[in-house]
Amino acid sequence: MESKTDTESDERYGAIETADGDLVIYDRDEETAWLQSNRTVDVSA
Repeated sequence: MESKTDTESDERYGAIETADGDLVIYDRDEETAWLQSNRTVDVSA
């Protein structure tokens, strides 16, 4: 398994917020890999 540094991971993934407030996270290397949500939770939850 190939490891990536935090910088390489940060450059691979992107996020945008839609006009209606949804968050879309996507993989710049794989156009079919994305997720969209209208809710977020705190990691400690």
